[in-house]
Amino acid sequence: LNYSPIQVAADKPVKLDFFVNNKPDNRPILDLEYNHEKLMHVIGLRDDMNEFFHVHPTLTTPGHFELEYAFKQAGKYKLWSEVKQAGAVHTVGHKAITVSGETNYKKNVAFNTLTIPRGTSYAVTMNYAPPLGKNRDVEIAFDIHDAQGNEVKLEPYLGTDMHLAIIKEDWTEFIHAHPIAVNRTVYRFPIVNEALANGAGSHPATTGSALHGIVFSANFPSAGVYKAFAQFRPQGTALPPDEAIVGEFWFRVEETVPWKVPGGWWGHLIGSLILIALLSWGVNRYLSPKKT
Repeated sequence: LNYSPIQVAADKPVKLDFFVNNKPDNRPILDLEYNHEKLMHVIGLRDDMNEFFHVHPTLTTPGHFELEYAFKQAGKYKLWSEVKQAGAVHTVGHKAITVSGETNYKKNVAFNTLTIPRGTSYAVTMNYAPPLGKNRDVEIAFDIHDAQGNEVKLEPYLGTDMHLAIIKEDWTEFIHAHPIAVNRTVYRFPIVNEALANGAGSHPATTGSALHGIVFSANFPSAGVYKAFAQFRPQGTALPPDEAIVGEFWFRVEETVPWKVPGGWWGHLIGSLILIALLSWGVNRYLSPKKT
């Protein structure tokens, strides 16, 4: 990534030039493939995790993707570029850019599962089965409703109903995901009780649990605090092309997730079977003739 002018200021256009090339001879890569309607996706985020953007540079000369962009607020920004070649998606994290100007912000972390995106009246709810642990597949679902409580119908945004970017607060992890299920309920039948992320109690082990809405699958490489950015376009929106509404959520990923003792009759059954097996083994060992 090269940019000019070198001194970047808030609300002033800057030219971003992404050169996709092979090392060490700097040969431009010419066989990139479209990924969700674009040859390149660029996602940026300020260090307070509040100023988020998702843009698409244009291929101008072999290997060079360019974009004129004006950072709306001052601060320190991290950019990630994403391209696809031979069926594989490659993501590159670039050196942070400092944008000059008046700064008066701090990182505010709030672990809420419902948010109202800035400038809208839409309610976006995030649901998953906590606790989240590193290196474990997890499903995360999003429901969207209007001010009257009606479920919001979506129109395609870059070829899908929603894009999800998940970024760790220290910028060391970046996940860009797309739905595995849209506008339907995904049922899972665990043998342990699961607390609901929205604080509405827990699912008994015998009834399983359900994630309704737009469902994503994710896997977190490391523990820590993350922020999710769920991008969507309501049906019939007046937003410019390629722009979307963003629902933002904080959550924590644990280093280890303790095994839970099963509850309900499933738990009693499993516990009883284990005790019976241990007791049988002990009795058999005690009654068996000792070899001399």
